[in-house]
Amino acid sequence: MSYNQYLADSNFAFAGNQFEQALVYAEKAIKEKPKEAEAYIAAGKACMSIDKIDEAVDFFKKAVKFNESNGNGYFFLGYAQAMSGNIAKALKNLTMSLERGCDSDFKGQIYRIISMINFDKGDYKDALINLNQAQEILGLDYDLLKNKAACFASMKDYRKTLFILNQMKLLQPKEYDTYSFAFHIFMDLGIYDEAKKELERARDYADLTITYYNDRIAYALMHDLQGSSDGDMNLRWHRTLREIDYALRKGKPNAEEAYEMYLRAAQLYLSLEQSEKALKCLEFSEDPVASFNQGVSVLIDDSFVETGAAEPTELSLEEEEERMQERWDNGEFDDITEQIREALDYVDDDDPEQATETVQKYLSPTDVVPIKEEKEEEYHIDGEFLPEQAQKDMKDILYISAYELKHDYD
Repeated sequence: MSYNQYLADSNFAFAGNQFEQALVYAEKAIKEKPKEAEAYIAAGKACMSIDKIDEAVDFFKKAVKFNESNGNGYFFLGYAQAMSGNIAKALKNLTMSLERGCDSDFKGQIYRIISMINFDKGDYKDALINLNQAQEILGLDYDLLKNKAACFASMKDYRKTLFILNQMKLLQPKEYDTYSFAFHIFMDLGIYDEAKKELERARDYADLTITYYNDRIAYALMHDLQGSSDGDMNLRWHRTLREIDYALRKGKPNAEEAYEMYLRAAQLYLSLEQSEKALKCLEFSEDPVASFNQGVSVLIDDSFVETGAAEPTELSLEEEEERMQERWDNGEFDDITEQIREALDYVDDDDPEQATETVQKYLSPTDVVPIKEEKEEEYHIDGEFLPEQAQKDMKDILYISAYELKHDYD
């Protein structure tokens, strides 16, 4: 088989995510023509994809050795060196890539990588300069905006941070990370009403992740702590327990997340000086997969009753009208409004009954269609969970605290 065929097979395998096979073909191409840069680049890319970074660096070094005018080769070399932590050499070769005329897409990635290096060094102004250059090449990009928001937040320029976050919401309104970012800014600033509204906006528009439920827990526990009395704290801890229970039921956590929630519930019960309930939650954490799949609740014999529990309730008539007005103002009903307007144009007089009949001709009947029954598939956690040593230590400390609270020193 020829060099060109091996190289083509390597690129085809790489495109199909068969990275080991791509490396095999690239190495065969190198044997056929050991001084061709493209084969070394193909081999290096395959190594990067299977986490063989040092080998990738060696391949890319050979690629630029055999073709010093190829800016793309310097890009790959600089990128691999950045991944391996060799920042000084990475910057040198990324700059060389720009000087040697790399492809336009690579230029955008180079400015992005340099901005990340700037950010890690705490040089946020230069990071923003490079992000703006990347944006000029790559266009409006969600990840670039996220990096910009991180820079402004690190500079404590929260107005600009929120402006960028709003741009991100326009690009990807269902991405919860953006709402979470804004939520934590408001929490850090002590603007708790807006933090709560951010969670409500996310509930209405975003695809909710376990982070949303953790943010709800954080809000219940942390909002407006200043000047809280013992009674207020007890109320706060009970609310937080309800949020943890809600997160376990609705958030679809993985095994580790469930384990952590059982421990957090145990901590709260210890704060409430309820050792038996704390021990029960610690028992749940011994096998979080089985506990979750059996549907255990961290609200153990819960006698705490509060108006407005954590789980969302039905909206009042006033809230429904307000929500409908908001949707109307946002243009969600523009299409149907135009249809109604066109229909009314055919009415010759002001007879309301005739107008209604005319409009109805343009609307599809919904009452003849059976209502779809939404049956959500029951969520279960698969596999086993083995906690790390630090997680085991935390559980043991909680056990000790619970037994001390019971005066069970044995």
